[in-house]
Amino acid sequence: MKIGTLILTLLSFVFSASAQQANDISFANDNKEVFHLSLIIYTPDGKIQTRVSDLAPDQIKTYSLPVATEIFIADGKQEAFAMKGNDIKATGVKPYLVLKESDAKRVIKTSSIAQMPAKMYRIAKIKVDSNQLEKYKSALQEQMDAAIKLEPGVLSYTAVSDKKDPSVITIFEVYASPEAYQAHTSAPHFKKYKETVKDMVLSLDLIDTELVVRAEKADY
Repeated sequence: MKIGTLILTLLSFVFSASAQQANDISFANDNKEVFHLSLIIYTPDGKIQTRVSDLAPDQIKTYSLPVATEIFIADGKQEAFAMKGNDIKATGVKPYLVLKESDAKRVIKTSSIAQMPAKMYRIAKIKVDSNQLEKYKSALQEQMDAAIKLEPGVLSYTAVSDKKDPSVITIFEVYASPEAYQAHTSAPHFKKYKETVKDMVLSLDLIDTELVVRAEKADY
């Protein structure tokens, strides 16, 4: 009896270890633009993980997960829903993938997932204290350079001034997604910029826009 119990215990242990064995699964951004990847992961032990990242072109993100893990690829609304601690399964949505042993080392290209989320286009109209204009320009340049270099979700900045009044500055900003913009506002370089210019900026007007048409030369 004791031997039989021991055998059953060992078999149970082996089965459990096999079920929890981690497999590597990767997501590769084969698009020419940043891809906002939001994964909601249910592992067999009942734990729920939310993994969010903005993948730069050609970037690969790899996760080690056990067999039978359910992977959901969330859109913006589903991501916000899950971030509040809600169970996305309760909405009836089906997992993108239930991990099998044969999925080990699998690479999923972002082009095969779904249409990328809409970019965020924003216009900032700023009135600067004319006595501090050069200091403001320097702080703005520093912030923009850092954001472009360090944040995959910050795609473009263009700042121009009014010829009649150089202290009136308009900035056209493009982000990979609204989530990328929210992440940007928490970045250390952006917080430093806000603190630096707080006494230089006399007024700020933020305008959210939608893209109508766009054209540019290939070598622009």
